[in-house]
Amino acid sequence: MSDHEKRQRTPALGYTLTSSAANIGEDKDNVVRTRKAIQAFANRAGYRIIAWFDDPSIAGPIRSTPGQAFW
Repeated sequence: MSDHEKRQRTPALGYTLTSSAANIGEDKDNVVRTRKAIQAFANRAGYRIIAWFDDPSIAGPIRSTPGQAFW
């Protein structure tokens, strides 16, 4: 993909939410795997991830997590 094609992609934000404290830490890859899946989708769908937001080990209604302050 050329630089021109990359610039033409729609800007988007990537967001990950870790559902359990058991899935966070140096030895865990939950966020890495989730980011790879989101990035693969974005590439196929014509999006360019311009920023990532990660919410580690947060439970509760989706709109109440700290990383969603940008909403």
